[in-house]
Amino acid sequence: MEEWNAIIEKEFPDLNTSRVRSGSQISNRILYNLYSDKYFVPFANRSFGKFNLTLGTSKWKKLRNCRSKKKYESLEHIGWLHHFGLEPLWNQRVTERVKTKSADLNKLRIEYSDLVHKLKLGSASFDDIIKYESSAKTKFGMLMPSEIEYLLNLIIEQKTIVADRTLLSKANEYALKDVSATSLQQLYNFRTSYSMIYNRSSNMTKENVNKIINERIGSILTSIITQERIVLKQIGMDEGSFDKTASFYNDFQKSYSNFLNYPIVKELQKEIINRRTAIVSNIHPYISNRINQSTTLNELDKIELHYLKHVNQDNTIISLKKQLESKEASIKEEERKIALSLKKEEEEKNRIRKNNAVKRLLANSQKTISQIDFMAIKNDLRNNTNKIAYYSDRDIDVNRVFQEYLKNLKLNPIYIGDKLRDNSLKIIEYEAVNNNIKFRTSQGIDCYWDSTSGVVTFNKKNVVDKVVNSTAWSIAQRCTSVKKILEEVKSFKFKVVGVKLHEELGIPISWDTRLVEEICGQNAIYSDCRTPCNTWLRKGSDNFFLAVGK
Repeated sequence: MEEWNAIIEKEFPDLNTSRVRSGSQISNRILYNLYSDKYFVPFANRSFGKFNLTLGTSKWKKLRNCRSKKKYESLEHIGWLHHFGLEPLWNQRVTERVKTKSADLNKLRIEYSDLVHKLKLGSASFDDIIKYESSAKTKFGMLMPSEIEYLLNLIIEQKTIVADRTLLSKANEYALKDVSATSLQQLYNFRTSYSMIYNRSSNMTKENVNKIINERIGSILTSIITQERIVLKQIGMDEGSFDKTASFYNDFQKSYSNFLNYPIVKELQKEIINRRTAIVSNIHPYISNRINQSTTLNELDKIELHYLKHVNQDNTIISLKKQLESKEASIKEEERKIALSLKKEEEEKNRIRKNNAVKRLLANSQKTISQIDFMAIKNDLRNNTNKIAYYSDRDIDVNRVFQEYLKNLKLNPIYIGDKLRDNSLKIIEYEAVNNNIKFRTSQGIDCYWDSTSGVVTFNKKNVVDKVVNSTAWSIAQRCTSVKKILEEVKSFKFKVVGVKLHEELGIPISWDTRLVEEICGQNAIYSDCRTPCNTWLRKGSDNFFLAVGK
């Protein structure tokens, strides 16, 4: 009991067996191991598989009283050992199960011992060791934690040893590669090709391998670059030869860009650039002429890419670049002018096309602006020089409004009032759409005038019965007659015929002339107004027309 308690403490130092349930994974793991040959034979001098129930019961009777003895009652795991640890000795149902499972562990431990022996001999390959590492915790997961830990540490140790041995062997093979561009690339990719082994090797082995690979790369480069220099010197100095240097440089980049840290490769790159620079200086009149004759930015890009890349920045190159930049600016300016001219032409075509469509629409319409007023404001209202042309809905047709005020919306802005929203909107664009004239307003709200019905709608939903603006509304409210109308309308608890109210605010926004005449009599503002309005609203003035419009 003492020895088994010590084993549990060693293998599971943080385990509280008083909370371990019988039949749980951790309980079975401890139980099966204690009854396996490794831990049971030292206790009973025989395998548990050779125990019969009589012998087991005899052992149990001797051990069951241990818990009550003072010497053993303080053992940390005495409770679990008493209740569950000894049960296979006397409980036949448990006995058979534990015999089977402990026998399985005996076989597994034999495989474990064989693997440990193989690893110690160093006969396992690197790939085999990786497989052992991935399966150590799963295949041998029922063994004691110390056994698994020992195996993993051994694998790690052997993995480094085998990785060192394998990596050095491969590096020595690569050191025998022949002198060729293919061998050079293979040597460069050595660490990537064997990255798994390389990453698990010791630092000392990595240093040795790097030295072997780099030395072979250097020796191959020395042989190849010597031949490349001979080819470069054979290239002439004329314009046709410059194309050869371009091909030579491209091939150089493909083959040696990964080896620019080697001085011999860096020197060859410098020699190529010097040769290209010398040829450009020799043929610069030809390049200058090509720049002058270029008519597109694409042509200039090709000249720059071909002649002015991968060269030294001497005076000739700088002069050609400045010439190219000047030509580029000239072409851009010319393209800008052409684009602007084309844009103006297109805008004019669109304007004519749009106006023609509107004219055709208007020519086929006999409708007046029966339900809409236009107010063309010619000057900025902030300048206090308001010159407002007002058109009533009784005597002005749409065609006349378009002819006089839609010629230039910027110089003659038109405001269209939306009474349902109690505001006025500035028209910024118009066009003919089927049988409608579509107005785009400053607030992004579209309104449509139907040439067939003469009705104006906002977003084809809300019908507008009279167009106003906020200035006219505020002025009209100062008129005593209008005030009286408002007071009367507000006092009504029912709908007044001839009066329309704002949908949201509930205030009057329009009324029939007849209703006004009933209150104002013969002096109604809609006819020849001689009410007190005359004291502040001069007849025929801009504000007078605004008030009338309201």
